[in-house]
Amino acid sequence: MSSDGGMVVWWMDQPWWLRWLITLVPLVVAAILLVSSDRFYPWLWAIGGLMLLVNLFLSWGEILDKVMGRSK
Repeated sequence: MSSDGGMVVWWMDQPWWLRWLITLVPLVVAAILLVSSDRFYPWLWAIGGLMLLVNLFLSWGEILDKVMGRSK
Protein backbone atom coordinates (compact mmCIF):
# COMPACT_ATOMS: atom_id res chain seq x y z
CA MET A 1 0.00 0.00 0.00
CA SER A 2 1.37 3.39 -0.93
CA SER A 3 1.86 6.14 1.61
CA ASP A 4 0.54 8.93 -0.61
CA GLY A 5 -2.92 8.88 0.96
CA GLY A 6 -4.61 7.52 -2.16
CA MET A 7 -7.35 5.70 -0.25
CA VAL A 8 -8.17 8.80 1.80
CA VAL A 9 -8.36 10.96 -1.33
CA TRP A 10 -10.56 8.34 -3.00
CA TRP A 11 -12.89 8.33 0.03
CA MET A 12 -13.07 12.13 0.12
CA ASP A 13 -14.01 12.29 -3.59
CA GLN A 14 -17.03 10.00 -3.21
CA PRO A 15 -20.63 11.30 -3.08
CA TRP A 16 -21.86 12.27 0.36
CA TRP A 17 -24.09 9.20 0.81
CA LEU A 18 -21.25 6.78 -0.01
CA ARG A 19 -18.86 8.61 2.31
CA TRP A 20 -21.38 8.25 5.16
CA LEU A 21 -21.95 4.58 4.37
CA ILE A 22 -18.21 3.89 4.41
CA THR A 23 -17.85 5.92 7.62
CA LEU A 24 -20.46 3.87 9.43
CA VAL A 25 -18.81 0.51 8.63
CA PRO A 26 -16.08 0.59 11.34
CA LEU A 27 -18.49 2.06 13.89
CA VAL A 28 -21.13 -0.61 13.27
CA VAL A 29 -18.54 -3.39 13.32
CA ALA A 30 -17.11 -2.05 16.60
CA ALA A 31 -20.59 -1.84 18.13
CA ILE A 32 -21.47 -5.39 17.04
CA LEU A 33 -18.20 -6.72 18.47
CA LEU A 34 -18.77 -4.84 21.72
CA VAL A 35 -22.28 -6.22 22.15
CA SER A 36 -21.62 -9.75 20.95
CA SER A 37 -18.30 -10.51 22.59
CA ASP A 38 -17.92 -7.79 25.25
CA ARG A 39 -14.60 -6.81 23.70
CA PHE A 40 -13.70 -3.18 23.17
CA TYR A 41 -11.68 -2.39 20.05
CA PRO A 42 -10.44 1.18 20.50
CA TRP A 43 -8.74 1.29 17.10
CA LEU A 44 -12.07 0.61 15.35
CA TRP A 45 -13.77 3.34 17.38
CA ALA A 46 -10.89 5.73 16.66
CA ILE A 47 -10.97 5.09 12.91
CA GLY A 48 -14.75 5.45 12.79
CA GLY A 49 -14.71 8.57 14.96
CA LEU A 50 -12.01 10.23 12.89
CA MET A 51 -13.85 9.40 9.68
CA LEU A 52 -17.03 10.79 11.22
CA LEU A 53 -15.37 14.11 12.08
CA VAL A 54 -13.78 14.45 8.65
CA ASN A 55 -17.06 13.55 7.00
CA LEU A 56 -18.93 16.19 9.01
CA PHE A 57 -16.39 18.77 7.89
CA LEU A 58 -16.67 17.67 4.24
CA SER A 59 -20.46 17.53 4.31
CA TRP A 60 -21.02 20.81 6.12
CA GLY A 61 -21.30 22.83 2.90
CA GLU A 62 -23.68 20.32 1.36
CA ILE A 63 -25.80 20.30 4.51
CA LEU A 64 -26.01 24.09 4.50
CA ASP A 65 -26.97 24.09 0.81
CA LYS A 66 -29.88 21.73 1.46
CA VAL A 67 -31.15 23.23 4.73
CA MET A 68 -30.56 26.94 4.16
CA GLY A 69 -30.85 26.98 0.37
CA ARG A 70 -27.49 28.69 -0.07
CA SER A 71 -26.67 29.33 -3.70
CA LYS A 72 -23.24 28.67 -5.14
